Amino acid sequence: MHDLRMIHTDLKPENILLVSSDYVKIPEYKGSRLQRDVCYKRVPKSSAIKVIDFGSTTYERQDQTYIVSTRHYRAPEVILGLGWSYPCDVWSVGCIIVELCTVCV
Repeated sequence: MHDLRMIHTDLKPENILLVSSDYVKIPEYKGSRLQRDVCYKRVPKSSAIKVIDFGSTTYERQDQTYIVSTRHYRAPEVILGLGWSYPCDVWSVGCIIVELCTVCV
């Protein structure tokens, strides 16, 4: 996407799709390994993704004066009114990764 000089501006979990719905079941032991309480978690076989919803996409060096991104994934530069850049998308991806790693199941 960035190779095409495009800045998505609204990356969030709802705009990222897994390409395959195939998964594997991995045993997850709760507590001591001596216990027989084995749970399984489903893990995607492939990490391939597709990004969707390019409705608010902007291009490098294009002025965009309004805020379009979802608040929880918005980069500080955008909040400060400094405009869009590639690092804004990277910030959004970082927010998504933190959310995925800290979610309570």
